[in-house]
Amino acid sequence: MNMLSFVLLVAFRQVSAEDHATEEVFGLLNHSVQLSSHQTLTVPIEEFVWTFTSEGKTVKVAAIKNGKLAKYADQFADRIKTFRNGAILVIEQLTLRDSGKYMADITLTTKQSHEQSFILSVYEPVPAPSLEPELEKKTDNWCNMTVHCSVPTNLSVVSYIWKYRHGGSAYQQYNSTGDTVQMSLQPESWDMDLLCIVHNLVDQKNVTLYLQPICVLGCAFYLRLALTATYLVLSVCFICLSHRYK
Repeated sequence: MNMLSFVLLVAFRQVSAEDHATEEVFGLLNHSVQLSSHQTLTVPIEEFVWTFTSEGKTVKVAAIKNGKLAKYADQFADRIKTFRNGAILVIEQLTLRDSGKYMADITLTTKQSHEQSFILSVYEPVPAPSLEPELEKKTDNWCNMTVHCSVPTNLSVVSYIWKYRHGGSAYQQYNSTGDTVQMSLQPESWDMDLLCIVHNLVDQKNVTLYLQPICVLGCAFYLRLALTATYLVLSVCFICLSHRYK
């Protein structure tokens, strides 16, 4: 192979790798996402076509030719916009059905073509989590408990981060990645705040538990406090409804 052939072969491989590079994009349900082609082109674009593939079926989403936008797929209806002569595709009000592969197909005025693909994954927002402490054993010197962190819906793609702090200090990472932690605390640590962060790739929520009431007065006090708060909320709702229907 002579030097010229080698140079041409290397150039061809570089273009092919660029054309077929796939970019991962993550979106949040009911929000917007932007797919942006990063092709560096020195020749004017004649047509820019976006397609979408999901469950083995491919549909044309939009085509931009001579600056004019044509929309095709009913699934996206009035939820798409394009910018930079089609190089940027914006999808609004994302649905779970929008997850899939998107292909940007560029045709230049020289009839050369380039491609870039995107894998879009749409996630649901993370619901507000709740913490459930379970006091296992309490002595004058130890407070042993298990704390469960959960969300009200059965989301499979969520992860957990635990943090803690004493008093007004900064939060530190707690050595656990599951939805449950087990703790054995001595009195000097009973003033701890425990933070559970539930997250996916695009959203997160958190909730804090103050451990001192549990370790000092026990779970019975904590349970009575929760029941009292619930009773007060229900009482206010009942009073409001009574006044409304008088």
